[in-house]
Amino acid sequence: MGGFGVACGRRWQALRARSRSHGRLILRLRRGLAVALLLGAAALAMRPGVSAGEATVPVLVAAADLPQGTTLGAEHVRVARMPESLRPGGAYTEPGTVDGRLLAGATRTGEPLTDVRVVGTHGDLAGLGGPDRATVPIRLADAGVAEFLHPGSTVDIVAPQTPEQQRRVLAEGAVIITVVDDSGERKPGGNPRGPMVLVSVPEAAAAQVAGVSLTDSLAVTLR
Repeated sequence: MGGFGVACGRRWQALRARSRSHGRLILRLRRGLAVALLLGAAALAMRPGVSAGEATVPVLVAAADLPQGTTLGAEHVRVARMPESLRPGGAYTEPGTVDGRLLAGATRTGEPLTDVRVVGTHGDLAGLGGPDRATVPIRLADAGVAEFLHPGSTVDIVAPQTPEQQRRVLAEGAVIITVVDDSGERKPGGNPRGPMVLVSVPEAAAAQVAGVSLTDSLAVTLR
């Protein structure tokens, strides 16, 4: 009986020691967590942010997701207010300043419209490069190239090689007016077509570009 009591006492002491050890471990973990939370709060406090009393200013933003080449109208934009420190440089503030102009690239809802996101009107772009220009629609051979094009881009238009002719440049210094997002369409029994692109070309080259584009998809090289 005496031996049993001694064994029970030793076991009880071991359990108490283990409990104290676990308690100290939990205490250390709690202290570590508290320190981490304090450090995180300090880091957040040091981050530059918007002052509570900072004045807001009007900024013109996209009213919806808009594709590249959209001709902007009142239905495409709205005026929002944001802290002055967050307003991007060159941001527009009045809807009338972008009316009839083209988006240089796709824009998300609420994205501020700036002077680098908005380019001229169709007429402005068609006249780039001087007088005696004509607007011609072409079909791109490589749909992937379209993502690198935006209104105002300058390109050379190249006809594909055929059994009768080598690859050749049809027009130099063509200006992209807009890219029409219809690349998913198919001709009956054919492959997906490349996107349609409206380009401004010298009048002297317009007839040749238009003629070749009726039967062939064309390539462009970026300048």
